[in-house]
Amino acid sequence: MGAYVLDDSTCKSEILFMGNTGLKPWAQSTAPPAGVTAEMFIDVIGPTTYATTDFENVTLTLEITSPPGALFVRNPKMGSVLWGVPKADGTWDESNSDQPTARLRLRQPDKTHIVSTHPTDGLTFWLAVSGLPDETALSFHAYATADRLLATTTGCPMQMKDLAVGETVTGRFFDPSNPA
Repeated sequence: MGAYVLDDSTCKSEILFMGNTGLKPWAQSTAPPAGVTAEMFIDVIGPTTYATTDFENVTLTLEITSPPGALFVRNPKMGSVLWGVPKADGTWDESNSDQPTARLRLRQPDKTHIVSTHPTDGLTFWLAVSGLPDETALSFHAYATADRLLATTTGCPMQMKDLAVGETVTGRFFDPSNPA
């Protein structure tokens, strides 16, 4: 069964969180990209206290840790989200949106809201996954950032462990007015 685990158990974030994350068989009316066996969604969310805040450059950085050979592939549901693959100098190349990769940065450059009243909405990022053998779970690291006004906010780096096809995991959420 899949579960999020904080990379640093003492990390605290009051603005940016991973919401629901799911992995499911390809369910679109179009044929999946070559080698794709599943599609995945990850919500980046924020508390209601930021309902009127515009965020820009909301990014989600992902890195597959297992199984070996699994890759993220662009999902047509992703729309205008930019697809970045790592370059040798540590920056991101967003010029090739079709390159499958085990390490990825998704970036929504437009102003958007990430408010969530519960961990099932916010900004949803869609991906496809190739190289995932039947009955094999996916594990990956995830980290979100976003720009607001003149500051950048960051979420806590996490690892999703053993997310199986057909499974949805409820994300981590904190609202100071309702910490439950």
